[in-house]
Amino acid sequence: MHQITKKNYFKNDEIYICKATFEISESKKSYPNAFANITDKNEIIVIIKQSKYNNNIIEVEKDWRILIFDMFLLSELFEGEIESGFTNSHENF
Repeated sequence: MHQITKKNYFKNDEIYICKATFEISESKKSYPNAFANITDKNEIIVIIKQSKYNNNIIEVEKDWRILIFDMFLLSELFEGEIESGFTNSHENF
């Protein structure tokens, strides 16, 4: 078995692009059939197929595609970058 490095890490993995187009919307309510609903204390973000557009939308961004990365993530390969990314991030998780 060869050693896994950052250079050859993605060699046997696959990336899929969803054929459907999606919209990312700020909404007044969540939708159970959406791809995702993200709710916090200030807003609701809905990721839903564009063909299911509705009138509860406050703001919308259309024509997004979903990418699926089919791979195993070996954290030890990226440990330094991940840790420094969180350290330097302005986001609080």
